[in-house]
Amino acid sequence: MLAEALDKEEFSHAKFVLVSLCNTLSKAAPWTDDHASLLRHIGFTLWKIGEHTASAPRTAKIPEQLEDLRWLFVGQVPKIWGHVLDLKSSDAVDYFTATLCDLIVEAAGTKEHCETLLARLYDVLEDGYHERLLEAQTLHELICSLMHLRIALPTAENENPRTAIGDMQTEIDEYMLASLAILVELCEEEKALHRAVGNSHLWLRITKGKWPRKPKFISEPNYYFWLSLSSYNTVLALLELPGLSKEQVRKHERLKDGGKPKLITIELETAPNGTPQLPSGHATSQNGSSTATLTIPVDQFENQIGVRGLRKNKVIG
Repeated sequence: MLAEALDKEEFSHAKFVLVSLCNTLSKAAPWTDDHASLLRHIGFTLWKIGEHTASAPRTAKIPEQLEDLRWLFVGQVPKIWGHVLDLKSSDAVDYFTATLCDLIVEAAGTKEHCETLLARLYDVLEDGYHERLLEAQTLHELICSLMHLRIALPTAENENPRTAIGDMQTEIDEYMLASLAILVELCEEEKALHRAVGNSHLWLRITKGKWPRKPKFISEPNYYFWLSLSSYNTVLALLELPGLSKEQVRKHERLKDGGKPKLITIELETAPNGTPQLPSGHATSQNGSSTATLTIPVDQFENQIGVRGLRKNKVIG
């Protein structure tokens, strides 16, 4: 139905179908390979015409109408991911992760959509890690998919992986490093770790510094604060790279500490009726105490070292 509506450029009907399909995917339980296939097909239909084995980019007489539908879809992906996460199913997370990589490839011809979808991999890694839903096999497959993404992404076009310094290329480095670090924390066997490092082809992204001539990444990646320093250093050792520098360690620890809510105590004033209240200009306390403890929200853009893409609101009310 979606493909037919798009082919006829009946965008109002296409929007109705798209929203209905996405709503179905954001409520389905269990979330199976069939749902992943539907999500993958929606992405293909929005960006391509033809079959998966033989296709061409989709166009429209009024490009903005097609653009709006694509953005609508891209905006639905986090909602679907949130539902998959809530199901607490490692299998569902595995299906979604593989499909997300396919969607990124489908959108490779439109850079902004591609960048936004790529940023969703951070959600998968962080959320999946904290919920203990990322299995070793999922991470191994993600590393292989990320390697293939390098070829498909706009920043990699006609560029040698050794010299490509585009933001998305560095972002892939970060996701690969995080995936490898999680494998370390899952106590993956050394042989399997070496295989994962080999599949990442991260050696293509390593060069020699000017002075001293130590190996380093072409473009310095970010190291996420929610993963341990020791795990990252283990990965770097497997890549025959120096461990994290003192500066990187300090930044990592500062951001990790910054992820904890800060509490401050404020002395309350006494209102004319004898009840305690916050100082003038603040809302009145509702707990009746003579002091109030406030939680200082964490800045969502400083909770990790250069996190890519938009993150969830981390304000603690």
